[in-house]
Formats: sequence, structure tokens, C-alpha cells
Amino acid sequence: MNRITNKEIAEKLNISTATVSRALNGSGYVSHETKERIIELLKDSDPSFSDTAYLGMNRSLTGSSVAVIIPDISNTFFTDIIRGVESVARQYNMIVSFFHADESAAQEHRLMELVMQKKSQFKGLIIPPVAEADPSSVRYFDHLHSIDFPFVLVDRDIAKRSFDGVFVDNVKGSFTAVKTLVKAGHRDIAMIAFPTNVRPGRERRQGFIQAMKYYDLPVTEDFIQQGGLTVESGYECAKRLFSLKNRPTAIYSGNNVMTLGLLKYMCENDLHVGEDISVIAFDNIDILDYLQIPLSVITRSSFQMGVLAMQLLIDKISKTNLNSEPRRINVMPELDLRGSEKMPDKFRQ
Repeated sequence: MNRITNKEIAEKLNISTATVSRALNGSGYVSHETKERIIELLKDSDPSFSDTAYLGMNRSLTGSSVAVIIPDISNTFFTDIIRGVESVARQYNMIVSFFHADESAAQEHRLMELVMQKKSQFKGLIIPPVAEADPSSVRYFDHLHSIDFPFVLVDRDIAKRSFDGVFVDNVKGSFTAVKTLVKAGHRDIAMIAFPTNVRPGRERRQGFIQAMKYYDLPVTEDFIQQGGLTVESGYECAKRLFSLKNRPTAIYSGNNVMTLGLLKYMCENDLHVGEDISVIAFDNIDILDYLQIPLSVITRSSFQMGVLAMQLLIDKISKTNLNSEPRRINVMPELDLRGSEKMPDKFRQ
């Protein structure tokens, strides 16, 4: 019996012949669901088909490891990325080893050196860089690129380079946050921002300013409070905003960890979201659902970003995209309204 061809499989399943080829050869990422559909079709067309012979995991990947270096283990955004990476790695029987850089470029460099020393063990690296424009950081990533060591960036970028990565449209996310507040009647809108030495910090501030100018609203220095990526820093930013003589009616918090600091300050001073001030934050904070604090957020799936990053890395390891341009995926954020964006009654005219 003649076995069904790759082209016929692709046509029947409405997928590309390249996807069929990757699945049969174990080279590059193919979802588990798609593999199962290919297996069933092959079995139907040829009862003698052996899935272990034709559709097993790429033996060169089985049992191997990839490294993930994250900047902040306390931030659920990054731990969810790891979960996404592991979900794909599991399909290939691969091991994920993760390391914590603690938002320190020096620590990140030490960990990158460790990975390179053990490159016979690690097939590749997934990393949100701590400082994208730091000359030492740029040199480290240039070195990885020069020796053809597979790596994929996530969320954060490296300045003046175009490496493979999975990113978020932060400008659009911030613009959407301001637009939502403006539609709710706000004009005095403040932002809790974080350092611009990383792409998300720079782009979220940029999107905020763009939106404020678009709606012909004043952008004042007092209304943009910048701090570090910590709860304590978010707390201090909130303290400064609430101490202003002319307070904002709404706050856009550009980082989930700093949002916790904002909420801590409000709790300690008997201030309530939606009653004393409106708030929209970037990134969901799961624990708030349990505390019944309905916070409107700009959200993105960090789990899916991890999935996409691991897919890219496997393609690089398997060399399924030789001589191709860098693959840079831009994930679109979404708006999840829960009521905290609405104008408090005390500010209504």
C-alpha cells in the first residue's frame, strides 16, 4: 500500500507541508494536537503505520536541557513564562533549568557565563535581559550570536540589535489604558512608571505620553512618578502622588509589582480603588481576584509568551529556519475592564 504523501496530509488537515515535514522528522516545533491529527490520518491510510518509527520526538532533543534566566522570581509574569516554556519542553522530553538574575546585570552575566561553560548540557537559552543598553550586556549577547548559540529574548530587548524574540506592544497597551480613562471622564491622569533602561519601561511611558498628547491633556513632571521594579518603590510613587496639592483622579500603573505597592499605600491610608481614585494597571495580579479587588488591567498571556519563545528556540536548535531573518513576534495586549477605571462619584461634576 502506498503511504499518503506529505502534500495530501497537508491538504486534508489544512496545514502546510512544512508543518507535516517538521512533525515527521521531529525537527522544529509542532503542537501536540497537530501531531495527533497527523498520526490518526497516517494510521487510517496505512494500518501498518508505526507512530514510534515516524512521529517520535526528535531524539537529539530528548533528555537535553534549555536554560531560562529570569530577572525577578517574585514576579508571576516571569514564572508564568517558565510554565509556558515547560509546557512545550515536556512534549520533547526536555528539561528546563531556570536561574534568577535578581534584576542585576552583573548576576545575569555570571549566569550566562555558567550556561556557556555548560553548553554541552544546554541546547539553548531563553531570557528577558536585565539591561538592554548596558555595553557589557550587548557584548554578551553579541558573543552568543557570533558562536551560533541558540537564544530567544522574551519581553525585553537588546538595544540596536534584532535578535529572535517574543515581545509585547507596550505602546498600544499604555495608549489603551489612557484612552479608557479619558472615555470614563478623566483628565488628570498620573502614571507610575519604571526605568527606561528596559524596553517595557520605555515603551509604556512613551505610550502614556502619546495618548495624553493625543487627547490634548497636560503631561506634568509631578504626574509621572518613576521608581524601581519593587513593591516598596510603587509604594513611594503612590505616596508622592497622593501628597500632591492637586491630586490626579486616575492612576495608570505601568508594572504589576509596583501596583502592589500602590495598593499597599492605599490600604494603609484607608483609600479605596474606585472610590477615592481610579486605577488601571499593566498586567494582571491573580491574588487580587481572591481579595475581591476588581482592578481593570492591560493584560497579556505570559504563559503563551513562554510557549512562543520555546517554539522559536526549538526551531533555532533544530535549524529549521536557516538563513532566515530574525523572528520577532509581537503579542497584542488586551483590555480587561473590571470597573476600577470609572470616575469616582466624589470627582463627578
